[in-house]
Amino acid sequence: MSHSAAVIHGSVHVEMGSELKLTCAADGNPKPSVKWLEENRTVVHTTETLHIPEVQKEHEGLYWCVVNNRYGEKNTSVHLLVSSKEESNASMNLIYGFVVVLVAFLIAIIIFASWRRRKEKDAQDSEGHHPHR
Repeated sequence: MSHSAAVIHGSVHVEMGSELKLTCAADGNPKPSVKWLEENRTVVHTTETLHIPEVQKEHEGLYWCVVNNRYGEKNTSVHLLVSSKEESNASMNLIYGFVVVLVAFLIAIIIFASWRRRKEKDAQDSEGHHPHR
């Protein structure tokens, strides 16, 4: 599984073992240099694309894309969040469970509304067949 994203401020969620490609594109004259820093300290890449072939839990953290030329420097950050397959499966199970409960609740409401409507109609029908005294 591959995960690619254009870098903006925010977070990227990736499953452990996935491939990750984050791109930080910049234009300028003169052409700016691009480097990726991890936790604002260590240079991890010196190209526009941060590529991690197989993301592991230790890759989790804050990454900075730093772009500069002789006229200045700009940077942006992204927080990489790594989840294990088990965590992803647990999250999906929670979502599925919620959906099942929601659907059951909606079905119960529909059945109740139908029953009540039928009961009211039966009451009206029975009132219509007996003349008022």
